[in-house]
Amino acid sequence: MMRKLIRIYLDTEFTGLHQYSTLISMALVAETGDEFYAEFDDYDKSQIGPWHEENVLPHLGLEKIDLAATGILKVVKGDSEDIRRQIVHWLNEVKDSCSHESDESVFFQFWSDVPAYDWVLFCNLFGSALDIPKDIHYMPMDVATLLYVKGQNIDQARIEMIGHGMNKNQFLAHHALWDARLIKKIVDQFL
Repeated sequence: MMRKLIRIYLDTEFTGLHQYSTLISMALVAETGDEFYAEFDDYDKSQIGPWHEENVLPHLGLEKIDLAATGILKVVKGDSEDIRRQIVHWLNEVKDSCSHESDESVFFQFWSDVPAYDWVLFCNLFGSALDIPKDIHYMPMDVATLLYVKGQNIDQARIEMIGHGMNKNQFLAHHALWDARLIKKIVDQFL
């Protein structure tokens, strides 16, 4: 049986650039157009600083989400365990919608922009990288590396790199769903 690769674009907002960081929000955008967005209510609020108060927390609130998804949009607010279960359920929905199209099994390849924290925090939801679902490849792909190889300035604001397909005036930087959608657009443009 052949395996069908489906790209999933991951972005997270979290409490800090340190080993004890906790997730505030997470988005997964599949190349199929299906989307998942979650806000965590069990993040470590003692780690929130002025940067988070100015750049991340104002964007939280499920009512602020652009619900114009082209496929399955799953929106969740809860604790890490509930969100982990919802991620597995959503991935199975995406897999089922793609696998019925052929006799190929579905395999997920995750992409993130500088995924050092995003990927570790994602894996931590499952216990470790060894515990993530078997249909997810254990190595994430890095948008920054893709851009570097393509000769792009990796320090340039990502929103400035896309030529079309997103309303730059309505873009919410540091909102996981908007950032995951942006990651998808960049990969689509440069890969």
